[in-house]
Amino acid sequence: MKTAIALFRARPLWVVVSAVIVAGLLNAGLVAVNTRVFLPLFFDSIFTACTGALFGWLPGMLAGAWTNLAYEIMFGFPMTMLPFAICNMSTGVIIGVMAGRGQFRSGLNALVAVLLVTASNSILGALIATFVYGGITGAAAVDYVVVGLLAAGRSIFSSAFVARIPANLVDKGIAVFAAFALLGWLTRRFDWPTASRRSLKPSGGFSRSN
Repeated sequence: MKTAIALFRARPLWVVVSAVIVAGLLNAGLVAVNTRVFLPLFFDSIFTACTGALFGWLPGMLAGAWTNLAYEIMFGFPMTMLPFAICNMSTGVIIGVMAGRGQFRSGLNALVAVLLVTASNSILGALIATFVYGGITGAAAVDYVVVGLLAAGRSIFSSAFVARIPANLVDKGIAVFAAFALLGWLTRRFDWPTASRRSLKPSGGFSRSN
């Protein structure tokens, strides 16, 4: 186990690529299960957030894009997921950037990440739902809330946006705190490197003291 963790910590290219591929497939599988039970959540970004937290913003972004593409490939391109790839990608970027800067190590950091990811996914998701699908995607339980808000007289974008806020707050909260817990466990158990630790390591080059 420790040998495997040491390999992941070193982050060779093939390990990062494998992590991205596996993360996308796991996310797509969760989306497929949720499609059956039709919960008012998405379950599309748990492993995107984990990938971003462990390997950085670029692998996180790629895991998000691959998630949506993998789902489309698995189910014959119904085009219910691919347009929303940018939402998933934003999750990987936000978590990856925060983790890379050492700002994903406390509960407050995680809470800020939840709010940022919720905001990005709600805004981007509402824009896509409005301009690509006319507000109703036909593939998510959140559509029922959108319909109710439309009936109450709200605009299409406003309905799509407001309906996604609570759904994303819970859904992305699960994803972010899963990544936060995984990163914390790996740090405590296997000394997973942090940005602040890497910056304190001697570079071997010229140094000076004042």
